[in-house]
Amino acid sequence: EPFAAQLHAASAAQATADAKRKAAAQAAVKQVQALLQKRENLEAQQREAEERRAKANAAKVAEGVAKFWKSCCRAALYFEVQRRHAVKTQKHFENIQALVSKSEAFSSEVTNKLLEEPKDEESSSSEMNDP
Repeated sequence: EPFAAQLHAASAAQATADAKRKAAAQAAVKQVQALLQKRENLEAQQREAEERRAKANAAKVAEGVAKFWKSCCRAALYFEVQRRHAVKTQKHFENIQALVSKSEAFSSEVTNKLLEEPKDEESSSSEMNDP
């Protein structure tokens, strides 16, 4: 009987040790699972924060690009207006030059005719005085 008692005690001690190891292993598994879950949560939070930063940066870049193209369109419109204004100004200048040329020609013609008429009048008045 003492051997049976010893065997029973050893078996009970072995069962207790196995139960403690099993409990320790289960506790370790729970701790590892908790750590893994915590790590996954932190990684998810970091990904979400990175996505928010990326979206914010993308929005800033998009806003900058929109401002750039808006400025390009304004500049193109401004230069088109300036080109049209330059064309109109050139046409006005050409019209004024044409008017000046016509005025100079007319003035020369009138001057020439005025200078010619007194000669004709002198010859006609001297003819009138001759008889």
